[in-house]
Amino acid sequence: MKKIVLMAAMAALTIPNGFGKPWQANISIDFGHGKPSCLKKGICRVTIGGGPTELAILDEASGSFLIQVSEAYILKNQPDKIADFKGKSTYTIPETWVAPSELLIALHASNGIVINAGEYPLVYKNGIYIIEMKIK
Repeated sequence: MKKIVLMAAMAALTIPNGFGKPWQANISIDFGHGKPSCLKKGICRVTIGGGPTELAILDEASGSFLIQVSEAYILKNQPDKIADFKGKSTYTIPETWVAPSELLIALHASNGIVINAGEYPLVYKNGIYIIEMKIK
């Protein structure tokens, strides 16, 4: 029952974006792997909520999943990780990452989001980094 109430509340707070357009959710993110310490590269934790520039964006039609995070956010929250972004054109995901259920609900995902280990395009524009991934 609690899960149904949570899903209904999240749906009520989400503004429909129109048919076929990507869904997005504000997130907080910790980079790294090897819980609980989040060492090295990769995606360690993603939770719903966060700043206006930290987003997860899902476009199931094209099979793309983007993580957008500001340089200021990385410098404030994980300054040791900025070297993984600054001046780079790819970001390494060293192990398969599975999106948590709260993110799936917020993004209205019809299936799970699984990101395979690999190198993914990293774009920097106007103080924002975007990791471009394909969903499995």
